Amino acid sequence: RIPAIKNSFMLDGPAIALRSQRSARRTPMMMATKQTFKNFDDMIDNSDTPVLVDFYAVWCGPCVMMSRELATVGTDMGDKIRIVKIDTDKYPNIASRFQIAALPTCVLFKDGKPVERFEGVMPAQQISAKISAKL
Repeated sequence: RIPAIKNSFMLDGPAIALRSQRSARRTPMMMATKQTFKNFDDMIDNSDTPVLVDFYAVWCGPCVMMSRELATVGTDMGDKIRIVKIDTDKYPNIASRFQIAALPTCVLFKDGKPVERFEGVMPAQQISAKISAKL
């Protein structure tokens, strides 16, 4: 079964943070929560958990597929990580800073520093393994 993604807020800042939730029917969902940060660095540097940043674009088909896989990862890993989505069309300066040339690209930050990076769509199990190896 493909997990649903539910966006409950419009994006005001440079990112939306996703946290896992389960509905009454036990369908895994990702709930977008609006959070305010001074800037991208503030969000990454002040996170008490590792942050997986998904660089995507709304027009990108593989990004939509990856979003489904990340929803599963978020549900499986729970509070061990925070998943954040950055729209590269809205925030090209952030994408450029991290040399994002292909979409989707995910970068895992731990203690404010990038520790893992992967491009393209991959299964949730493989993503979780990459993240777990860096926790």
